[in-house]
Amino acid sequence: MNNDYASYASEIAELEALLTLVPPENVLERKSLESRLQTVCSGLEKCGAGDVRPARAKLTFRGRPVVESRGMFADFASKAIGRFSEA
Repeated sequence: MNNDYASYASEIAELEALLTLVPPENVLERKSLESRLQTVCSGLEKCGAGDVRPARAKLTFRGRPVVESRGMFADFASKAIGRFSEA
């Protein structure tokens, strides 16, 4: 994924969450957050969603829990893939 796109998307989510917490009577704080939100949204549009490509990875296993090219022990596979997903 494009780093700029991910940064903008993350910041937009954070700004929207902050805006829900700011009471309407805090006009200056709301205006500041709304202004930043507009700036970030325009930056996101400039990135272009069409340029975003998902990250790809290839897992290769060798060794004792792997049975040639036919398979591997299920408990090893589930733990290894789970830890990879967490990373």
